[in-house]
Parts: sequence; structure tokens; C-alpha cells
Amino acid sequence: MAESMQDISIDNLLGSYVIVSCLALIIYGIGAAQSYMYMLNCDKDPTWLKALLEAVHTAFVIHITYNFTITGFGNLEVIGKVAWSPPTAVIVENVIVALVQGFFISRIWLLSRENTAMTIVLACLLTIRIGFGLTIGSLAFVYPTWETFHNARGAMIISNFTDCLGVVVDGAIAGCLVYYFHRDWRTGRRFNARIDWVLRWLMAYAINTGVITMIISICVMVTFVTLKMNFIFLGLNVLASKLYANSLLGTLNARRMLHARTLQCGPQSISGTGISSLAFSDPTKTSATEVLREVTSVGDVEQQVELQVRGSQTISSA
Repeated sequence: MAESMQDISIDNLLGSYVIVSCLALIIYGIGAAQSYMYMLNCDKDPTWLKALLEAVHTAFVIHITYNFTITGFGNLEVIGKVAWSPPTAVIVENVIVALVQGFFISRIWLLSRENTAMTIVLACLLTIRIGFGLTIGSLAFVYPTWETFHNARGAMIISNFTDCLGVVVDGAIAGCLVYYFHRDWRTGRRFNARIDWVLRWLMAYAINTGVITMIISICVMVTFVTLKMNFIFLGLNVLASKLYANSLLGTLNARRMLHARTLQCGPQSISGTGISSLAFSDPTKTSATEVLREVTSVGDVEQQVELQVRGSQTISSA
């Protein structure tokens, strides 16, 4: 790789990677704060695994940057070798993506009123995408240099197919979420203004997060194919992992705010909306504050909105 990179400057090779990686580390800092807030407010949910994986992935990213900028400082031959940390980071990233997207698929299953066929299709697409992602991470251990890795036809095909599947899965999940939110919004807005506001917020959030991750996946594919003497594709992979984790944490932390928006009034405002049908640990709790606290700890806002819409439909038909 040294011969192929004799005319390549360090700026062109590593400049973009360092900038994107620094941006990803900033997003990790935001995600760490979100993890702390979530574990502080929702201690019954197991989040330690996601937080641990993000911390481990960040440690690998720091090692990659250290190897490029310190160990291989000014030495293109050292920089051109595939160290152990980049493929390991790719493998950890795929585990994070599997956890995040698996969570959103479970939300779609609830919102679709347990549509098993759709859930299986999304789960299969995600499984194939993760399988190819783990394969490309494992293949990176086989090739000694980034040049041989780029020039390997099999690695190029698998990498591009993985990115294409990532775009498809992101788009499918975001599209399904928006569809079901919009379906419930068309029904629920006639009965409760708070349902209208919550569903509008959820639709906007699903579109934004889905579009951002899709754009990053496309950028990874394009830069990997066209910019062989530039490590920006590594930085974009790092950035994608942080965006996936933050999309999940942002959704989870938003539950309290959304619950407060839908349940801020007294018992009369929630009677007949479907909230009263939930199985609380203490059925004697009737105040809005106590109900809100219990709902926040045992349920997700999407499921509660679905219950409210069903209850509103029941009241209308009666």
C-alpha cells in the first residue's frame, strides 16, 4: 500500500476521518448524558448493556485514531495496515444496530396491533443486514492492508450490499412507524388534542432519525467505493453507530415528556382513554401524578398512545 500511497498526503488520507470521528465523539458525549438521564429516571429498564457497548465502541475508535495519528505518525506503511481495532469496532457497531433496530421493530409490532407478518419481514431484513455487517467486519481481519481490502471484489460487494440493506432497513422501519403514527393520528386527533400533538411529534422524530441514518449509510457506500485513498468511510461508520444509539436513547428519554403532555390533567381526563385498562401494580392509585409515574416505568409512549386511540374509538362507537 505504501507504493500506491506515495503521492497521497496525510491530510487527504486522514483529515476527513479525524474531523468526522471528533464529531462522532461529541455525539457520544451527548449519548452518555442521555444514558445517565435514562438510567436515573427509568431504573427498571436494562440499559447497562447498550451503555457498555457504546463505551467499548468509543474505546476502539480512540485506538483507531491513536494508531493513525500517533503510532503511524507520518508513516504511510503503518497507517495502511489494517489494525485489530477497526474491524472489531465494525462488529460492535453491528451489535448496537441490531439492538436499536430490534427495539424499533418491537414498537412497530405493538403499533401494528401485533402484525406478525410485517414484523417477521422487518426482522429478517435486519438479520440479513447484521449478518453481512458481521461478515465484512470479520473479512477485515483477513486482509493485511486497506489497499488489498479495497481491491478485493468479495469485500467490495459485501460492503456495498450491507450499506444498501442498511438504507432499506432504515427506510422500512421509519416508513412503518410514520404509517402507523399517521393512521392513529387521523383517528385520535378528533378526540384528544394531546394525542394529535404526541403523534405529530413521533412522526417527525421517526422521519428525521430514519432519513439521517439512511443518508449516512449512503455516504459510507459512496465514499468506500470512490475514495479508496481516504479513510472518511471509517469515520462515517463511527458516526452512524453513535446516531443509532442516540436515536434510541432520545426516544426512551422522550417518554416522560410525552406522558406528561398526554396525562397532565386529573383522573377525568384519562378515564375512557384506555389508560385505565393498564394493569398497575397498585389499582388504588388514582391521581394523575401517581398514574403518570407508574405508566412511565412500565410502558412506552407509543403503546399508551395506541391504547388511547383505541379507547377513543370505543367511546365514539358507543
